[in-house]
Amino acid sequence: MKTVIVKVNNATQTIAEHTVVTQDGKPTVIKAVQKVNYELFDTATGKAPQHIVTKRVGKDLHVLVDEEGQESDLIIEGFYNDPDSALIGLAEDGAYYYYVPDSGEIAHFVTELSSGDVTGQALGGQAQSNPWWVGASESDGFNALPWLMGLAGLGIAGAALGGGSSSSKGSDKDTTAPNAPKVEDVTNIDEDGDGTPDKTVISGKTEPGAEVIVKDKDGNVIGKDKADEDGNYEVKVPALDKDEVVDVTAKDEAGNESDPTEVVGTGDDIAPNPPTVEDVTNIDEDGDGKPDDTIISGKTEPGAEVIVKDKDGNVIGKDKADEDGNYEVKVPALDKDEVVDVTAKDEAGNESDPTEVVGTGDDIA
Repeated sequence: MKTVIVKVNNATQTIAEHTVVTQDGKPTVIKAVQKVNYELFDTATGKAPQHIVTKRVGKDLHVLVDEEGQESDLIIEGFYNDPDSALIGLAEDGAYYYYVPDSGEIAHFVTELSSGDVTGQALGGQAQSNPWWVGASESDGFNALPWLMGLAGLGIAGAALGGGSSSSKGSDKDTTAPNAPKVEDVTNIDEDGDGTPDKTVISGKTEPGAEVIVKDKDGNVIGKDKADEDGNYEVKVPALDKDEVVDVTAKDEAGNESDPTEVVGTGDDIAPNPPTVEDVTNIDEDGDGKPDDTIISGKTEPGAEVIVKDKDGNVIGKDKADEDGNYEVKVPALDKDEVVDVTAKDEAGNESDPTEVVGTGDDIA
């Protein structure tokens, strides 16, 4: 574990300082500032870390300061919105040097990385007298930022000072797994309109471009999605039962897979559709020529309980729909223009919106 100070230096002074504690599982996240040098200062040595690993994730720069760690120690958000800043440090000889890629290739310099690129960086190039930011001038001879000038003529083995470029976490392979994905929403959807969940959609945030994988408790993959450039993902899986547990992981382009985030299913939380009413019939049970009961029949979700309530909300009749969704509820004879509500409640307790039924009064000869 190390404590590293990140100094944000403009053309004349240090304008901000941030503390990075490595291997604590909590990256220090800062907002990018235009036209600055980010100076890294190890409090234990009084110098800059000799070697670091950098990774571009969307528009953000991730820095692994301590090579014994596995997670990013520093994240500079928005670094690539306008990449005119660089990383710099104080070397053993008392001069400042920019961090330059182990490969010595300009394309691997921190400002030039493409999304997903991972490179080892070491202090090297041309010595600087101070850590202040300087811009490119016309005398440079080509359209490049000044820190790129120091790479001209550097070989693959000669980019670093003090032998730091031989790190096992070099630029050829990304070995840092993404953080466990954030799960922001778990929603059941009814695709066929029958009032029961057909799919569950799991959505949230992860590393931009990462593949998000959902596995069941037996390790079987039940859904995948690729996160967009902002890290948003949405994975559709078969409807999750109540208390069913699945794991959500993120795998980056280099094949590193994150720790899992657990998601627990809610079961059926979708109310049935309002019942359809196909027939309202008055019946004369005692043969006196007057209605004694009214029978309301129709269709709803199979197995649902159909409930009829009067205008005051009192339950006046119930029936359970059969396996085909047919129901038939007997209620006291409805007066002419009397209004009652018919709802359906599924086995999970979700109740539908009501369907209104209006009584016809005495229609029996």
